[in-house]
Amino acid sequence: MRLLIVDDEYFARQAVRLKCLDYILKPVRYDFFTEVLTKTMETVEEKHRQSTLENYGKIYVENIAQSRREETIDVVDKVVEYIERHLSEELSVRQLANLAYVSPDHLTRSFKKRFQQTVSDYIPRKRMTLAGELLCDRKLTVTMVSDCVGFGNYSYFTEQFKKYYGMTPREYQNSVK
Repeated sequence: MRLLIVDDEYFARQAVRLKCLDYILKPVRYDFFTEVLTKTMETVEEKHRQSTLENYGKIYVENIAQSRREETIDVVDKVVEYIERHLSEELSVRQLANLAYVSPDHLTRSFKKRFQQTVSDYIPRKRMTLAGELLCDRKLTVTMVSDCVGFGNYSYFTEQFKKYYGMTPREYQNSVK
């Protein structure tokens, strides 16, 4: 932003080409000089106000985005921790969403964004992984493992285990030495 005081019309034209806010030709009248300076100050203040608003706007938007990222991580972390501690219990997306104080849809989107799978896919995988680990302990029966990972129905557990590992729980346990 420029303001030039010149005594030649040639320089005044140059000032316009250089995008000066205004120019004053000599000799200067006091009232005109005051008017130009006031207009210049108002323009500078307005540009400063706009710049400040833009900067605050960018900061505000970034803070909201950061807060949402942190919120998503916090929500998902809280749900994952709960799932891992309660695998032996019946778990539903609605129940988990209520625990995290979010809607089931929000939880599903956040979970999928973080793990590239839904909560409904994550829980059985976690159960099957834990079941495989528990079956390595030969002191535990298949029924005990089934109960530990939240399958009350032995037959259903066996069916799901076979889909996941390609063998029955007993075959898996016998194959692990």
